[in-house]
Order: sequence, then structure tokens, then C-alpha cells
Amino acid sequence: MSGDPSHRTSPDGLSLSSQPLGNRTRAILEHWNARPLRKTDISFRNAVESLASDKPLVEFSQLSPARWTLCTPGTQSVAVLSHSAIFAVADDYATGNLVPIGQPVPPGMVEDKVERFPSLKCSYTFVFDTTQDTSLYDLQRELETHVPSLPGWNKDIPRRRWQSGTDSQYTQRFRMRAPMFVLRDKRAPVPDIPKDTHRWLVDGLKERPWFTINPATPKLFALADGKIVDLARCTPNIFVKGDVLVTTFVLSVIATEKGGWGPELAPVELVRVASGDPRNWVNPADYAIPVVDAGLRPSLAEGEEFEGRHSALPLYRGSLNSPQLTKAIHRTMKRTSLMVTY
Repeated sequence: MSGDPSHRTSPDGLSLSSQPLGNRTRAILEHWNARPLRKTDISFRNAVESLASDKPLVEFSQLSPARWTLCTPGTQSVAVLSHSAIFAVADDYATGNLVPIGQPVPPGMVEDKVERFPSLKCSYTFVFDTTQDTSLYDLQRELETHVPSLPGWNKDIPRRRWQSGTDSQYTQRFRMRAPMFVLRDKRAPVPDIPKDTHRWLVDGLKERPWFTINPATPKLFALADGKIVDLARCTPNIFVKGDVLVTTFVLSVIATEKGGWGPELAPVELVRVASGDPRNWVNPADYAIPVVDAGLRPSLAEGEEFEGRHSALPLYRGSLNSPQLTKAIHRTMKRTSLMVTY
């Protein structure tokens, strides 16, 4: 594997350009879905499938009146799940959907989703392409079959439509969100703000001091030479559409009488394990233009002379169907002894 994280090989060590795109992508996804980066992490697929067994790998624990979270069985220790997916797009890594008053809304961001001040709606959103790989929706749907049997579950609360997977018009993308801010405990000392926090967040907290920075802000990496590397030190230093990411996340089901219920997948870490750069996925020669050998056939050059009496047709700015143009063409044909068949 190259030291440049933007260049990848497939799990079996073959070049990414050596297999058809569909099969290659599927093989990479399956490889990382079966192999979490840490032994303590749990494959999302294995976790969901185990819920129907006698020895589940995870179980829902009610951590608050409105939140049931997947934890290791018999504990309230939050389970870290792992799944690979194809990256599509994301909010700004530093500022998410927070855009202070007076600042322009970034291109591509829906203005209705913009937050002008710190709030619980401020978040970091990562969007995955599920047009071909529908596993996130498939596993979420299977997980939800176990929700109504939770102790104390209110069956009168409806499943909210957002990201339910029931409307095919909205199943081409799957979103994972992490909150940017959390409410600060008034009894606890004011927490320190990380040094690399964007000034928009710092300034916003001065106006709304009851919030603080989410200590579990997602961390971004790439895998290079078998080592985890901070994405900011990589080339490219952003996730590119088509990248395969291994995402670790925690999963809760949130239920409120006003908002309905639905699962919340909050990313913990995102790691690029295969590049979406098309130059790494295809053979460049398949898309190249054939090049003429200049040694065998040099290019035409200004001033080059040719044998015979040839001259260009006279320039004419009138109508192409005018009698004058027809006469000019015939005069040239006679002068150069050319025969033209219409």
C-alpha cells in the first residue's frame, strides 16, 4: 500500500483497477464490514442479527426517558458499532451547519438547515451513497423490528418518516449526525474549549454559555500502510465522493410524543480505507486518446509547402446559399482543376 492515503489496494492486495467497479466495491465493503478496526468494536450486521439469538452481542438500555441505546449486554456501557459505506458529501468538518449572521451560506447547504447560533440543532452531518449499497437501510429496518418489544415502550408513538427507508425517493442517501454542542451541567466547572475549535463556535458560546462543545465530536482519519493517519495530514485531506469509509458509531432510538421515534446513528470516527479518486478505480488507458507517433507522422507546421496548385476557398461573409458564393466556388474549382461532386 502506498504511503499516500489517497492510493489504495483492495483487501487481497490487488490494484483497485484490476477488477470491475461493482465487484471491487462490493468486495471492499464486505471486507471491512467483517473486520472492525478494533476487536472491541462490533460489526453492525453481527450486532443486528444477534438480537434475534439467545446470545445477543448488544441490547437496548434505557439511559433516559426518551433514549434507548445499544449497550453491551447486562451493562450500560455503550456499544461501538462498525460499518463501511460509500461517502457522498458532508458539512464543513469544523463548523457543520453553523453559519453566523453575516456569513454566506456555503454552496450546497440547504438554507433551511442553517443554524445562526449555537443550539441542539447544530450538527456535523456525513452523508453516504446508498443507491447501490443499501445495507445501512436494510440493517436499520431489521433493527427496528425489535423496538416495539422494548420494556416500557409506548406503542402509540409513531415512527417518524425521516430516513425511515419507506420512501424510495429518499433512499439514495443515508445521513449520520453528531451534535456540535451539548448542554452544560450548571453544577460542573466550565469545560475547556479545545484549542483547534473554530472561532465561530467559540464566539457563539460566549453568547450562549449554557452550551459547550460536544466532547465526542467525530474524528476523521485515513488508513495508510496499515496505520491510522489524521485526515488533515493526508492527500487529499478531505473525504472525496466515492471514498469507502469505515465508520464507528453509537446507536440510540429516540422517542418523543411530539416528534415520533426513530434511530439515531452518531458517528464516533470515520476512516477512509479506499479512495474514490477515479484514477485509482479504472485503468487510465481505457479513457485515453490515442497519440500519433510524431516520429512517423510529424504535425503540420505553419509555412510548410506542398506540391501542386492548391488554394483555399475565398472567405465569404454572405449567405451560404447566395449566387455570389456559388460563383466564387466555381472560380476556385476551375483555377485548381478540382472536381467536386454534390
